[in-house]
Amino acid sequence: MEKVFTIEQLEKLLNTSSYSELINKLDAMDPADVADLLEEIPPEQQDKIFSILDAEKASDVLIELEQNELDDFIERAEPKELAKFIGEMAPDDQADILAIVDTVNRNKVMDFLPEDERHKLRALLGYDEESAGGIMTPELCVVPINATVQEAVMAIAEREFDDPISMVFAIDKQGRLQGAAHISELLSKPGNAKMRDVIEKVQAVAKVDEDQESIANNFRKYDMLVMPVVDDNGVLVGRITVDDVMDVMQEEAVEDIAHMAGAPDMEKHEDSPVKIVALRMPWLMITMFAGLINSIIIQKMIGLTTIEGLAAYVPVVMAMGGNTGMQASAITVRGIALGEIEYGKLFKLSLKEILVGVLMGISCGTVTAFLVYGKLVFIGGVTAVPPLKLAFVVGISMCTAMGVAALCGTILPIILHKWKIDPALASGPFVTTGNDLAASMIYFAMCILLLH
Repeated sequence: MEKVFTIEQLEKLLNTSSYSELINKLDAMDPADVADLLEEIPPEQQDKIFSILDAEKASDVLIELEQNELDDFIERAEPKELAKFIGEMAPDDQADILAIVDTVNRNKVMDFLPEDERHKLRALLGYDEESAGGIMTPELCVVPINATVQEAVMAIAEREFDDPISMVFAIDKQGRLQGAAHISELLSKPGNAKMRDVIEKVQAVAKVDEDQESIANNFRKYDMLVMPVVDDNGVLVGRITVDDVMDVMQEEAVEDIAHMAGAPDMEKHEDSPVKIVALRMPWLMITMFAGLINSIIIQKMIGLTTIEGLAAYVPVVMAMGGNTGMQASAITVRGIALGEIEYGKLFKLSLKEILVGVLMGISCGTVTAFLVYGKLVFIGGVTAVPPLKLAFVVGISMCTAMGVAALCGTILPIILHKWKIDPALASGPFVTTGNDLAASMIYFAMCILLLH
């Protein structure tokens, strides 16, 4: 569904207290589109909209919020209000929301829920969030293997499911899974037919402690829509639906891409530049030390007794700028692919990435300067340039190059996306070549300015 109205119209209705019209507009929109709107307005306006929406609509919107927005809302929400929204969700979504809430408030929220829901949620929260138990829903349509098709259809009709039902599972007297039948298959069979004659063996079954990545691979391999989950005794305890697995596939893919660039996936939930720097720094330190070793090897080859020896530190400056640029590029491309980054947010995003790049540059540049100075003074070596000046040039060049690289790695993918060019394919060569060129020019300029 398309958005019914803009941020400006939404804020106008809020400011004029036109709540009836606002509710009608929001009810006509898909929850995902409403979530996109809420992410563009201040927290107090978000809270107002959640207070006027009915609980079912509000719960659907809450599930669609980006992680950082969801975390902020949960931190602000009263336990009773949160319990009202959670009560309208499917069990797996309930568990996902409650997993974010701190222990004290989680118990307060659960006090407002019915006893049977509390029992289910405690069981779900006991599983690892990246296991089958952590992503499954305990909502099932289960019938004995000796039941008739008519009884199976009646079992579907008698219950109201939060998650749509497409499969009916048959179990033995001990609750162990025997097979499953699609609803369309049941409707095509005589009512007096036995389930044992209708069901088929399930292609893949998940154990409660099985890793979600393995489950996603089985979904893809067997083209499954629903996968049953069993405990160690083979007893059926839940099911995993394809929409949950799509989220898992997305998470695993973006996590792998982020790790390849040395930018941990967990930082997508961080807004603080300082915390982002702390997450990226270990990978940059590895690059820095490797680059310094490379510079030492070049020193041994060409020496530092002439001015040409300054070229020995070009590789480490280029390597740090390139790594910083690729980190920023990977984060930006991932955000574009997930629809989290828009052209209108370019200035804010660029400012944050420049700050991250400068902070990393100051840290790495300072460490590098001390290491270069220490090596030349304490370990020895005749240089054409005083050690202190050379260390200062290398440190300043690295800091500047990393700041510029962070800016280029952020802006270029967004501009390419705006020009209808795939940023995932094109940004790599542009960012890599641009950063290498910029880093070498910056180092050259610093040598002229500071050593002239």
